[in-house]
Amino acid sequence: MAGRLDEVGERLDRDLRPADPEGLGQLDAANLRVAALLMPVAAAAVLAGVRLVRILPEKLFFRLVVWALLAISLKLIADGWRAL
Repeated sequence: MAGRLDEVGERLDRDLRPADPEGLGQLDAANLRVAALLMPVAAAAVLAGVRLVRILPEKLFFRLVVWALLAISLKLIADGWRAL
């Protein structure tokens, strides 16, 4: 049993190892520039969200969140299904 678990662990380690050990090429000047440009937008969105939570009644807020999660989930499932 322990040998089988070791084999599964080794296979997972091998399969999940990144192809590019330096970070998959995700941290370069262009990406950092885009992140810096989007930081003010993210801050404004957080402030708008805080204000929205304070204004909306709790029941309506949670209803909107649940419907938004359903819509996003269905979109992700559809995208995944099309990729098969």
